[in-house]
Amino acid sequence: MNIAGTIPPFICDHKNLTILDFYDNTFIGMFPVALFNCSKLRYLSLSFNYFVGVIPDDIDVFSGLSFLDLSGNNFTEIGNLSNLQVLSMAYNGFLPSSFSSNFTQLKQLKWFSISYSNLFGEILETTGEMVALEHLDLNIPSSLFLLKNLIVLYLYRNKLSGEIPWKMPDDFGKLQNLSVLNLFYNQLSSEIPKSIGRLPALIHFSLLSVNLSGVLPPDLGRYSMLKTVEASSNKLTGRLLEFLCNRGKLVGVSGYNNNLNGELPESLGNCSSLLMMSISRNAVTSNIPIGLWTASNLRYLMLSSNLFTGELLDEVSRNLRRLEISNNMFSGKISTEASWRNLMFFNASNNLFCGTIPQELTAFPLVITLLLENDAYNSSFLNNPSLCTRNSLLSLNL
Repeated sequence: MNIAGTIPPFICDHKNLTILDFYDNTFIGMFPVALFNCSKLRYLSLSFNYFVGVIPDDIDVFSGLSFLDLSGNNFTEIGNLSNLQVLSMAYNGFLPSSFSSNFTQLKQLKWFSISYSNLFGEILETTGEMVALEHLDLNIPSSLFLLKNLIVLYLYRNKLSGEIPWKMPDDFGKLQNLSVLNLFYNQLSSEIPKSIGRLPALIHFSLLSVNLSGVLPPDLGRYSMLKTVEASSNKLTGRLLEFLCNRGKLVGVSGYNNNLNGELPESLGNCSSLLMMSISRNAVTSNIPIGLWTASNLRYLMLSSNLFTGELLDEVSRNLRRLEISNNMFSGKISTEASWRNLMFFNASNNLFCGTIPQELTAFPLVITLLLENDAYNSSFLNNPSLCTRNSLLSLNL
């Protein structure tokens, strides 16, 4: 509503008020202590305003408060709220400081977000005493794995460094309810614990750009309804795993910019749920499983800069919109069959294709980008006058 100014104290004249939501306005000033008179308040959101300064020590006067959102301001501290269940303090301009012991006193807290808040150093071992936590968006103490109710764990875009704690391989298996694991954009230096692959509730797995080495957990996808795998820009080796789509729910795999090798597992060719695969800039070899080409829901297939061989199929998924196969060793001809006609982006540069570029490519009604650089085609394609009448084509490189 873009309300400006300060929160009027008379608002607490409404004695039975339990919910106050001032999200995304332009309120200014210090923490509105006049709200302490709202004695029955259960839900308070002051998020994304212009509040500044210290959160009062006597904030625990909100004894019945169960939801508190202070994110997107410039607050600097938090007190003891023993009944609090939801606390969001993300995007605050805290002075650089370490994790406060005050947080670990919040024994009822289930949902805790404090990302982008200028914290550094280690999270306290006493974090493990916050036994009710289900969602944590925050070096990683071993006590973190005592949180048996934890469902969501975010540790992304921090400055975490060093090795994952030595107890992590065993203790990760204790997080039986964990469904979302995001550790991306950190600088950890370790291998991925094998026990992650055995978490029965794991659905979303993201370790993008974390500097991890070794192989993917061998059981990843075997025991859970895995939907997404994001492990790009690391130092991972070995093959993509056989069990990623074991439960038939996998929709996305991204492992580009690693050192993956070997062949793609045939099981990916039977993964009808798959929407996207991106494994460019690796050393994956051999032919593409036929079933992967024709996976009914596949929309994006990015395989550039690998060691793939073989010929392209005449029949591909009719939902395929983006196909990147540049810098491989594909050969033969490019198909112009009907199933290819829905492509919007096609990059087949730097392969071993030969012969004549089929003029039918210009008849693809949706194609925006067509890249066929450094293939052994002859030039008769350029004599096609329809090139000048294609309304959709924006980029052409021959």
